[in-house]
Amino acid sequence: MLDIIDTFTCGTNTHWTTTVSGSAKSPSGTSYTVTWGFQPYPSQVQYDWSCTCQAFQFGGGKPCKHIAAVKASGSRCGWNGELEPTATCAHDAQGNPCCPDCGGPVESIRVGV
Repeated sequence: MLDIIDTFTCGTNTHWTTTVSGSAKSPSGTSYTVTWGFQPYPSQVQYDWSCTCQAFQFGGGKPCKHIAAVKASGSRCGWNGELEPTATCAHDAQGNPCCPDCGGPVESIRVGV
């Protein structure tokens, strides 16, 4: 039987987005939006990466070079209190809980352990 616990996760685990520039081969000024978040059916997983580029859109959901670059940059925090049970949420100047890694907003979640 599972116990239900309340914990926090960084807001970047539910929705996060960034804009990346296109390659030298792209028309000048081209940029793409890379997103981590809920992926509706027919995605194979509930939360995953997506990109607005044609390689991702027509590649059957295979990660493109823009997603690979964003993942490699480490710019998305992804802290999860469920996976780090000894870590606790930090608090901002107003006393609100915040992510201990990036200082960003957190979301309260319930998990079975």
